[in-house]
Amino acid sequence: SVIGFAGDAITCWFDDPLPLPEAPESRAVSRALTCAVAMQSAMRAFAAVPVPGREPVSLAVKISVACGPARRFLVGDPVVLRYDVLAGETLYRMAEGEHHANRGEILLDEAAVQQMGQSIEVAEWRQEAGESGAGRRFAVLAQLKTCSAPVPWDSFSTTPLTESTVRPWVHQAVAERLQAGMGEFLTELRPTVAVFLRFGGIDYDG
Repeated sequence: SVIGFAGDAITCWFDDPLPLPEAPESRAVSRALTCAVAMQSAMRAFAAVPVPGREPVSLAVKISVACGPARRFLVGDPVVLRYDVLAGETLYRMAEGEHHANRGEILLDEAAVQQMGQSIEVAEWRQEAGESGAGRRFAVLAQLKTCSAPVPWDSFSTTPLTESTVRPWVHQAVAERLQAGMGEFLTELRPTVAVFLRFGGIDYDG
């Protein structure tokens, strides 16, 4: 599931309640890595995108996979806007791994590497510098030896979603434009001020 979009990044969630003999954590990591490898393979088609009047542009992604428990919250006021939010130490590790990744790479935290065992080959380890010099380590994936088989969702109902179901998840300004049949005019250029906030002191896991 794609839980959230932030700029040019997406956050995805893998869990696995299926009654299979493997540990649920290893199944989830295997599926995440299978998707990551497929994404990197698909991106090869965009290694040189032609642009009129200039040199081709190369598009690439970098992927970080972290394994562990996470807190998933439904936050917000349904009258204004609701969000599906993931938080906790596992998310922090995933974000740190992304900072160590280069274009076209897939990085795993140590927990994910332990879950995969001999199913992967590691190209190298990268260290997160800590106060004591022994920060977190992240592995660069060299090879995923066995990809997970697809586990598609059941077919969804073809019944259209009601406005009352969708409305809490759509910003009011966007909803009004769509209801007025002006969806094609959603993209506008307006002066804005960007504010970046970092929240600390919340023990999501505890």
